Order: sequence, then structure tokens, then C-alpha cells
Amino acid sequence: MHKNTKRLAILVIALSSAIFGNSLYAQQRMHDNKKPPKEAIEACVDKSEGDAVTFNTRHGHKLSGICSFMEDILVAVPENHPSREENN
Repeated sequence: MHKNTKRLAILVIALSSAIFGNSLYAQQRMHDNKKPPKEAIEACVDKSEGDAVTFNTRHGHKLSGICSFMEDILVAVPENHPSREENN
């Protein structure tokens, strides 16, 4: 019975490690692949950094923002976006 308890403990630890590691990997991939929405990019076409724009989200919400460079892309950053708060 002692041998079975040990095997069960090892199995639980191995499964927990695999699940936790996979979860961290998935979160990192989501963060790496996150790009600004196309609507925010399209709002700044033919605009300059610092220009105020309004645009509709893919969900139909109207947002106001300022065109700012994010990773070499000019994109409308909404007024309440965390990256705007960091700069104030």
C-alpha cells in the first residue's frame, strides 16, 4: 500500500506540473500574439502621432483615442487604456 501511495503522489505532482506549465505557456503565447485591433490601426491611417480620433470597435462601441506608436504601428489608443495612464 505504501508503494501505491508513493506512485499516486508522484503522478499527482507530475500532472500538476504539466498543467501549471502548460497554463503559463498559453498565457505567454496570448501576450506575445496580442496586437492592436484593426479598427484602432485603421483609425490612424493618414494621421500623425498625437492626433485625436474616434472609431468603432468590432463590438460596435464608439471610442475616442489618440494616435500613438505601439511597436512601430500608429494606432488609436483609447482614453482609458492602461498604456495612456502610464504616461501621465
